[in-house]
Amino acid sequence: INVLKRRQVEKELIKHRDHLEELVAERTRDLRVAADVSKQIATVLDIDTLLQKVVVLTAQNFDLYTALVFLLKEDNQTLAYMTGADSSGQIYAFEAEPREMSIHTRPSLIARAARNLEVVCVNDVTQSPDYWHWSELPETKSELVIPMRLGHQLLGVFDLQAEQLNRSNDQDLRVLTALAYQIAISVRNA
Repeated sequence: INVLKRRQVEKELIKHRDHLEELVAERTRDLRVAADVSKQIATVLDIDTLLQKVVVLTAQNFDLYTALVFLLKEDNQTLAYMTGADSSGQIYAFEAEPREMSIHTRPSLIARAARNLEVVCVNDVTQSPDYWHWSELPETKSELVIPMRLGHQLLGVFDLQAEQLNRSNDQDLRVLTALAYQIAISVRNA
């Protein structure tokens, strides 16, 4: 009986070790991707080129339904849609959606993140009263909105949408928040 128990424990340990190795490999990949995106945008000084590169690389490398960027206008009250891309690298030219929104717009996860200067992570948008349905992005199931800021100064918002429920976890939040900070620095420099 002890031999059987020991074999069972060994199998469980191997299974847990393999799972941990998978998690480490995924996080290493995510960090490498974030570092690569940061490196590729660090030298771009044209704001439009910079933002298009950011959304394409982020959507593709993190396999997102879409990555969007909004920048805060000089009035400090209005977010202007700058660009967005899907996981295939296709740039969005929204026709039906507004190109600008007040940071006081409700419902809006984007405005809420800008208003509160806090990351907003909703893993099931159907359960959020603040979710603003984009008619041109009907497959969104979860959304992660990260303020792009330097200190307490808001520069814009990085909006990441996925077709899967529960897409974002704590590790994703850390990696993508660090990436949003790098984007903010590049936006300021551009």
